[in-house]
Amino acid sequence: GVASDLGRMFALFPILKKRARQKAGTLSGGEQQMLAIARALMSRPKMLLLDEPTNHLDMESIASLEDALQNYKGTVIFVSHDKSFVSNIAQSIFEISEEGLKKFSGDYEEFLENFGTDYLNRLVVKKQKIEKADKGADDGTKGSGKGGNQYELRKEKKSMRTKLLTSTKKLEAG
Repeated sequence: GVASDLGRMFALFPILKKRARQKAGTLSGGEQQMLAIARALMSRPKMLLLDEPTNHLDMESIASLEDALQNYKGTVIFVSHDKSFVSNIAQSIFEISEEGLKKFSGDYEEFLENFGTDYLNRLVVKKQKIEKADKGADDGTKGSGKGGNQYELRKEKKSMRTKLLTSTKKLEAG
């Protein structure tokens, strides 16, 4: 019932109990994030799709979320740049890059052990290209203005910022 759902929500994110009488729109960004995640978990879906679930959450709330997801009986697909969260939750990693989709079965630490050097080297090279293009744009040299490669490099920079690291938790039989 509603009382047991509220009890589970307050157990997951205790700070929400203090804010129970407030309108959702008056909650902080982190509290709104907690409420949205708690509502999703209470509906007991077979699959959760989470975009940056740790954004705006404090350390205690992130730990509570990790506990909840580790005990969740469905599939979780999430995008996160929080390496600690990914390490604690992910059982499979999907890297989406210019080369396509790369699946790795294992946690984030194992992913880095297997692909880390290649992955990190690609990011460093991209970052250097972008910084060089940005410097060129600042001093008016090659790469700036129409006809240069500034547009493509800025697109690449935006792509890096929105890099997807998607992880899944396999559906448990139950």
